[in-house]
Amino acid sequence: MPACPRSVVRAAIAVIAAAAMLLLTTPIPAHAEVAACGTRAASNYHAGYINPGDPYVEGDYAIIATRYGAVCDSDTTNNNFTNQYAMIASNNLAGWAQDGYMRWYGSSIVFFAQQSSGHTLNTKYGTTALATGSTYFYYNKWDSSCLCMEDIIERTLYLKSTWNPWTSWVAPFSPQFTGEATYRSSDLSGTAAAPASYTAISGQDSATDTWHAYPCGQLQAVNDVAAKRADGKSWHVVATSPCPNFNLYTG
Repeated sequence: MPACPRSVVRAAIAVIAAAAMLLLTTPIPAHAEVAACGTRAASNYHAGYINPGDPYVEGDYAIIATRYGAVCDSDTTNNNFTNQYAMIASNNLAGWAQDGYMRWYGSSIVFFAQQSSGHTLNTKYGTTALATGSTYFYYNKWDSSCLCMEDIIERTLYLKSTWNPWTSWVAPFSPQFTGEATYRSSDLSGTAAAPASYTAISGQDSATDTWHAYPCGQLQAVNDVAAKRADGKSWHVVATSPCPNFNLYTG
C-alpha cells in the first residue's frame, strides 16, 4: 500500500442481482424522501472512498455501522435497493468480491455478499434482520490455500470463489468502500446525526497476505449524488479521524 500512481476512474460498477425473496420476521415499512424514482443507471450510483488500482493490496476489510436507508416509492420491486459495503474489484471493474448490508423496497436490513469472476455471479443474503446502530466486520480475503477469494462477515464465511482472482481479474486490484443505490432519489443509509460510519479500514498485503491499516491519502472520495435532489437532500461523504475513516449519510 505504499504511494503509487493513480488515475481518475468512475465509482465501482458492482451491480446487485435481483434479491431472492426472504422470509424476514419484521420487515421495515418502506418510506421514502422522494416519491418518483426517476432514471436508473446500468451501474447504479455510489458514494464513499476508493483506490482505482493498488498493486500492494489483494483484499480489504472495514467495520461498518448499520443504518437505515429509505428508497424511492415508484419502484416497488426488490431491484430498488440501497446498501453499504467493502469491496475488492478487478482493475477493469468487470469482477469483484464484496460484502456488507442492504435493504430493498419493503424489506428489513440484511447482510449480503456477492462475487463476480467477470463471467459468473454468485450472491448470498442473510435471513436475519439487522438492528440499526449495530456494527460488523466485513472482509474480502484472498486465501492462498485455496487460491480463492472469501467473503467473511464477522467470523462467518458467506462466499468462497471457485475461481482465482489473480487469473480471472485484471491487476492491480481496486479496494472500494462505498454505499450504493439503484436510484439517485433513494437514500444512502444514515443521517448526519447517525451516519453509516466506516472504521478500521484495512488492506491485505499482496506480498505477505497480512493485514494493515490503510494509509492516509491513498483513497479518493467519490460521490454520484453530491448535488441536491428535488427534495433538497444529497449524499454526504465526510472524512473522520483517524484517517481514512469516514461517514456516509443522506441529508
